[in-house]
Amino acid sequence: MASQIRSVALAGATGNVGVPTLKALLETGKFDVTVLIRPGSPHKFPSGVQVKEVDMASSESLIAALRGQDAVVNATSVPDPSAHIRFVDAAIKAGVRRLIPADFGSDPARVGTPGEFPVFGFKTATFAHLQEITKNSKLGSLTWTVVSNGWFLDWNLENGWMGIDIHKKQAEITSGGNVPTFFTTLETIGKAVASVLLHPAETENRVVYIKSVWKTQNELLALAQEALGADDWKITHQDHKEMYDWSMAEMKKRNFDLPVIMHQIRRTMADPVIAEPPAEWANDLLGLKTMTDEEVKEMIKRLVSQ
Repeated sequence: MASQIRSVALAGATGNVGVPTLKALLETGKFDVTVLIRPGSPHKFPSGVQVKEVDMASSESLIAALRGQDAVVNATSVPDPSAHIRFVDAAIKAGVRRLIPADFGSDPARVGTPGEFPVFGFKTATFAHLQEITKNSKLGSLTWTVVSNGWFLDWNLENGWMGIDIHKKQAEITSGGNVPTFFTTLETIGKAVASVLLHPAETENRVVYIKSVWKTQNELLALAQEALGADDWKITHQDHKEMYDWSMAEMKKRNFDLPVIMHQIRRTMADPVIAEPPAEWANDLLGLKTMTDEEVKEMIKRLVSQ
């Protein structure tokens, strides 16, 4: 049985996933939290949080920062696979017992190869590396948990990246918009990370699947229209294959801007294989609630009013 986790290091504490994760870790009252920051970072953190400056490009710096930590959460968004592999290897050498990698998205076992989905390249490479470590004890005793949460529900609605712009009342429906998939709020993702570390034995060396809702794009659009009114919406349609081909062409030109990345990710919204539900959700294990339609509509209203 995995022993209790007490000390936790968090990289990427100021990002989309990092902020709610730090909050959730502290709210448990059960972890000694260390935040890893880049040298010269101006960010301030709550009292009681230890802060260490780390050169993320240096294995030696990472090892020194991670030494003495029971667990480490990587919430960074660096697209370079080598950076994430280096992070894993540093955790092994530092004697860390549990790693939660920077996945936080679709099922890493279903998103294809790095060549097929370059935007997921660092995730698939990291997942393969972790599986190899599990198979070969000579590579280290590090255990891991991947949190698979699908799309960021609130962040994507607020920013319009999943084809529904609640501020402008515009929607671009992907290939009919009738393939259901899972969406999770950032707050719930943060709580999931903290709960994983409170359940080390049950979450060891596995992917945990969580959700706030399981919806199609059309169902989310309908909720947005109910929340904001159905009038004056501009709705267009886009084929996911065309979006994917365009994003791949742009990436070959070394264009990795956010619209290019999100157009590639939106292919997963229309791919029934990638979007297929898992055999088991971990919400009950981790104490995570799903959202009702009314709660989603209230969230949409709140996002628009901010």
